[in-house]
Amino acid sequence: MDHACDYNVDGGLLSLGEFIFLELLSEMELPQDVRQFLILNKKTFKLILHPRYARIIQSIIQIPP
Repeated sequence: MDHACDYNVDGGLLSLGEFIFLELLSEMELPQDVRQFLILNKKTFKLILHPRYARIIQSIIQIPP
C-alpha cells in the first residue's frame, strides 16, 4: 500500500479502497458483523473475492469468546 490508489478507489464506497475495508474486517470479532458489513453495499461485497478475506474470516472464527 505505497500508492494513493491503494487507499482511494473511484466509485468506491466513500472513496475508500479495498485495503481500508479489509483492515476494518480484520478488527471485527463476530462473523455476523462481517456479514452485515459486506451486505451493506455491492461494492463491499466484492471483498469476498480478495485473497485476504479468507484469512480474516479464519482469524475471526478462532477468537476465543
